[in-house]
Amino acid sequence: MPEEAARPTGKLDSVQLLRAIAASMVVIGHLIGAAIHKADVLGPFERPHFAGGAGVDIFFLISGFIMVYTSGRMFGSGRGAREFLIRRLVRIVPLYWLVTLLTLGLAIVAGNHLPGPLATVASFLFFPVDTSGRGDGFAFPIVDLGWTLNYEMMFYLLFATFLPWGRERCVAAVSVILILLVAIGAFTAPDNVTLRFWTQPIILEFGAGMILALLHLRGLISLGFITRIALAAAAVALYLWDPFGLFTLKTTPNGFARIGSWGLASAMLLIAAISGPAPLSGVFGKASVRLGDASYALYLLHPFAILVLLRIADRGLFGGDYAAPLFILTGIVMAAVTSVIFYLLVERPGTVTLTHLLQRMGVPIGREPLPPALAN
Repeated sequence: MPEEAARPTGKLDSVQLLRAIAASMVVIGHLIGAAIHKADVLGPFERPHFAGGAGVDIFFLISGFIMVYTSGRMFGSGRGAREFLIRRLVRIVPLYWLVTLLTLGLAIVAGNHLPGPLATVASFLFFPVDTSGRGDGFAFPIVDLGWTLNYEMMFYLLFATFLPWGRERCVAAVSVILILLVAIGAFTAPDNVTLRFWTQPIILEFGAGMILALLHLRGLISLGFITRIALAAAAVALYLWDPFGLFTLKTTPNGFARIGSWGLASAMLLIAAISGPAPLSGVFGKASVRLGDASYALYLLHPFAILVLLRIADRGLFGGDYAAPLFILTGIVMAAVTSVIFYLLVERPGTVTLTHLLQRMGVPIGREPLPPALAN
């Protein structure tokens, strides 16, 4: 199939729904942690068997899928790599840098320990270092959630490097490199935090997403509605089963156990989402897709909503036997509403304005910006 003929023209509402689910999983997981931390105010709350961190695995799979799905005309183009990276930077950097600055500002006001200059610069440049001084191999930037963007940027650079090779060759080359990186990590067990970070098996999820995109574009993924529901149910069952005990860990490792459990289940969800039309209609459908559009804002901004909610909890506004569940439910609504408002009023207009500004300056970013929902 010619690559240009396979170029998509619209967005997959089912993928947007999956984005909304992924971001919400992360939010709920953090709200559960906050409720447990505030047990003195909200009352005792036992951690439920909930795979909040698996939202990241869904995001990585979707990222691999979307990069292949939306980059049709850039494949095989001499200018494709530069345009691709510019689009990625326009889409990712402004909000992330804003959140990083806000986090630094709050740390200064609170009198908390600040990272050194090199660690600070590394955080802004998506370079993994042990900013928090944990010393346990986890390379968290100033914004803890930014560790996922460090992986994303690595993937984008690899993807852009091989864009001129064409779609199939690009996917093959990037997949091979991801496998080689994981093999290096597995056989050498590097002590260097940065090298250890970039050789974790979780990066294979980008490759899996790319391969699923190729199969989808060739029309090789098509399942009946009942089969899709069964596949999604099996994914949820795998999350709940937790065969490797990921729920018991304070910080989930990014190794083979993760991709064998959360990664596999997330891939099953993505297959169910892309293998047929999304039965989304009415208010719920439109709201779900809109939350998927705002998933990047939801992911990065929800910690601020939780901070506000914790201050509210300190004032004793959550009481009774169901204080903790009410806290979590309120947090979900607050984070979702604020992220959608931010997306509509700030993020989307800002992305379009910056894209048009760069276009007027002659920067190769295409005649029209990608739909923000597909550009994540």
